[in-house]
Amino acid sequence: MRTERSSRAARRSSPHNVVDQSEWSHSSGADGASLVACLARRAQEVIVARLRLPEGKLQLSATLSDLEADSLASVDILIALADEFEVDIPYESIEKAMTVRQIIQIFVYAAVVDSVNR
Repeated sequence: MRTERSSRAARRSSPHNVVDQSEWSHSSGADGASLVACLARRAQEVIVARLRLPEGKLQLSATLSDLEADSLASVDILIALADEFEVDIPYESIEKAMTVRQIIQIFVYAAVVDSVNR
């Protein structure tokens, strides 16, 4: 039987865990963690759709160029994410990134901050 601590560590090390939800659950309650997980899943869906990847083939540790996205496809993904989350992220802050995980984290963080500030 896993302890709560070991299961939390396993979630963080999982290749599918985009955002460390434990920090949200302490500050925002379980609803905050659910929101972050939902936003992260939606961001992954947007990227998969834009790259036309088969289900389950998105590698969070990959860069967009690793996934064979040229510069036009990369900009298209970033615009789609900005539209989806209704946030403005300067392209310069993303182009240096970035693994898929980092890109998703930036958009999820921006969406959460934006929703708190409304």
